[in-house]
Formats: sequence, C-alpha cells, structure tokens
Amino acid sequence: MLKVDIKRLKSIINKTRSSLKWRVVEYKNTDAYCFSIFSDSTSKIHNIYYPDQLFQKTEQNLVGFLHELCHAYLAETVHPQFGGIFFWPETSESIIDNVKHVFLTAQDWFVDGMVAKLCGTAFKQILSDDCDMLHKLNERMSNNDKEFEYGSALIFAQYAKYLNSDMAIDDSRLKAVKILLSIDPQKISLAKLELLTAQLLGIENTYACKAEFNTEVGFELFRVSRLFSPLDA
Repeated sequence: MLKVDIKRLKSIINKTRSSLKWRVVEYKNTDAYCFSIFSDSTSKIHNIYYPDQLFQKTEQNLVGFLHELCHAYLAETVHPQFGGIFFWPETSESIIDNVKHVFLTAQDWFVDGMVAKLCGTAFKQILSDDCDMLHKLNERMSNNDKEFEYGSALIFAQYAKYLNSDMAIDDSRLKAVKILLSIDPQKISLAKLELLTAQLLGIENTYACKAEFNTEVGFELFRVSRLFSPLDA
C-alpha cells in the first residue's frame, strides 16, 4: 500500500486551480456521478460540475478533481480539445455516440499523464485500486460495452506504464493497450491527440478522424468520416 500525502495533494490541487486564467464557474449538487469540467474556449469559462453528494476529501476524490483541473489547464495552454470534445457541426449524433468513447480514452491518456507527473504516488495508488476493481467487474461485463472496453484498456495500459506490471489482457483490449503504450502521455499536443485517436479508431476500421481548423470557432474541430464497408455496397 502506497502512502498518500493528502496535505501535499491538496496543495497541488490549489496550485493547479490558481494557475487557471479563465473564469471558473462551479455547479454543485448536480446529477453528475463524478466530477467533470467543460471548458468553453469562446467564453473562456471553465464549468465545474460536482456530484450530488457530500464531497469527501479522500485521495480518490482529490485525484479525480485534479484530473478535471488538468483538463482545464491543458484546454488553456495546449488546445481546447483537451477541455471537451468538439466535432464539426455537421457530425451526426449517431456518429458521435459511436466514437465518443474512443476520443475520451485518447484524451484521458494525456490528461492522466499530467496527473501522474503532478502527484505520482497518489495516482499510482488510485490506479492500483482501479485495477483490482476492474478484475472483479471484468467477468460480468459484455465485450459489447465499448465504453467499458476502452475505459478498462486505458487503466490496463496505465497499470503497465506507471506500475511496471504486466497482466493478462484479453484480445478485445490488447490492441488498444498496445496503441496507448506506443505514445508518450506526457508529450501533450493536438497532433499527438489526433494521432492516438485515429489509431484507436483504426482498431475497428469503421471511422477515421482528422483535426481541421474551423474559422468560426478559431481552433481545430474533429471531422469524423465513416469508412467504406462491404456492407454498405
């Protein structure tokens, strides 16, 4: 069991939050099941959503809150796509529903790279706990649950990278784990995010993505295209 310095963790959170230049708006007692942040680069506002429960300052909740602050920080300093997922306006809701989990996995690979750099011990402890929980859930989850499949692949890849530990990974997640581990999560850029997302989408070979500059919003939006399938003929 790793020993987590809660006082130091709180200090890191306060320092990260104070480094934000955009205005922060907090929404408490929402229906969110965990902390989340949506960063609006147009209005330059970070919207923080708190779950509808008393905030217990455990290491898990504190690391989760720091994770969201890192989203906000990277949205300001690297690219808005780290503070939300922004698609071209013509992108259909059905396509977004089919690919969103892939974009979130790629995004979190880099965001957690920053978290691990800021508070390595606490991050590793939470990661270890998450992996124990995953093993218990794994047998009961269907491989048709893509959100769980990619989310668990993210944790397995982080387990291998940050805890230097190998574990048995089924074929449905192995490709995603290998792709994640091939890209340094602490070298953060839009180009790396685009590359990782495209490679993860390539596993199922159904969609492709490209970040293209949109003059109306003033930054790159993701354009997602459906690849031709023999079933379409």
